[in-house]
Amino acid sequence: MYGFTNQSSSTTGRTISFGATYAYGPLNLAAAYSEYHDRALNLAGGLGLANFEGVALTPAAPFIADNVRNAGIGGSFQIGRVQLHAVVTQARIEDRGRSETYRAIDGGANFQITPAYMIGAGAWTTTLAGQRWTQVNVANVYALSKFT
Repeated sequence: MYGFTNQSSSTTGRTISFGATYAYGPLNLAAAYSEYHDRALNLAGGLGLANFEGVALTPAAPFIADNVRNAGIGGSFQIGRVQLHAVVTQARIEDRGRSETYRAIDGGANFQITPAYMIGAGAWTTTLAGQRWTQVNVANVYALSKFT
């Protein structure tokens, strides 16, 4: 994907992105890369940061990064009724010659009890600007029909 800029500069607002997938039997893999110029990020309201790279943040005003590079790879593996899954992403946020890296690691397993009933468990952790967020999840999913 290539998102053209609507500015006189050749890079202001430009977006580049590509991805790839691979599937063979019980294995599914995917990878993606995106690059954004002059990207608005909700670091205060979304992550609760009070400042970033020396800039005071407020939930009402997004942080505008000069450049954001985001890459990720993930996959799943099916073993009978159990699906193991994991994803790793990294975003490099650059502004005025300085940069920070946002990293996230997520993994877990889904257990298919019946065709309509599934239980999932997983955990993720994220780091950015010296902060860490970690969460453990358990999901109880019942599909009412094939379409839900």
